[in-house]
Amino acid sequence: MWKIRAAVIIFFIISAAVFINYNFHYYTTRDTMPPEITLGSEDIRISVKDDEEKILAGCTAWDAVDGDVTGSLGVENLSDFTEVPVREASIVAFDEAGHVARTSRRVTYTDYKPIEFSLDEPLRFPITYGVPDILSRVHATDCLDGDISSLIAFDDESQINVTSPGTYLTRLLVTNSAGDTGELPVKIYVYDWSEIGGAPNIILTDYLIYVRKGSSEIDPLKYIDHVEYRSAEYALTEERGTFAINTEGWDNSSIRALNKEAKENPSVNTEQFEITDGVNYDIPGVYEITFELEDLDHNRGTVPLVVVVRE
Repeated sequence: MWKIRAAVIIFFIISAAVFINYNFHYYTTRDTMPPEITLGSEDIRISVKDDEEKILAGCTAWDAVDGDVTGSLGVENLSDFTEVPVREASIVAFDEAGHVARTSRRVTYTDYKPIEFSLDEPLRFPITYGVPDILSRVHATDCLDGDISSLIAFDDESQINVTSPGTYLTRLLVTNSAGDTGELPVKIYVYDWSEIGGAPNIILTDYLIYVRKGSSEIDPLKYIDHVEYRSAEYALTEERGTFAINTEGWDNSSIRALNKEAKENPSVNTEQFEITDGVNYDIPGVYEITFELEDLDHNRGTVPLVVVVRE
């Protein structure tokens, strides 16, 4: 009997020793600390086209148990702009035990440009009792996110009555993934089709352009592409042209020659346009250059070119 008791006691002593040894080894060798991240510098300057690898340039990570874990480094997130064009990058590293280390790095874009709007057509609409898709004519491009046109919205105070002719002032707003908001004050023109339906239609190459503060005045004529009038397309010319020519006092031969020229080569003289340039190139803001063209029946076609003067 005493032999059994002795065996049990010995087994108990051995088990206790193994247990104590295991726990001692476990608690003295286990990985309880996250890795340590070392930044090459707290600030880094990159291009808007650079990827995560550029943000992590010069960073290393070391773990007391696993050694070099630089390969586990990643960018957890990028903050909104703290000030344009500066963001904070949250950088993380992992060890094999699953511990996470975090630090942050200041990221400055060297080539960031503000959001830019563009127009496919002028913001002029005939009276309607439906809802015109005004924003379908407006686009926004961002150097970080690309095309963000789907995010454009009117400000909360916009009130546009498409059932009543008039000029309505409003603002278009769009925000990119870095929290920068582009803003464009615009005029929405609502007109009565019966009053101007037969007027010449002036087609521009652009309906919104950006210029730098202090830049030289632009030549408005270079933004006129052509004129559409009574199913014909009129090109610009510095010659007499064939658009809205008063033939009073002409003989029949001259009139026939003009009609033939109008069919074969319809054109409008550049001096027939009335251009009102309201741009102040020394003060940032949103301005308009207005183009007007009148036919012999005094139908007047009008189109604005929006000019944004930036710092």
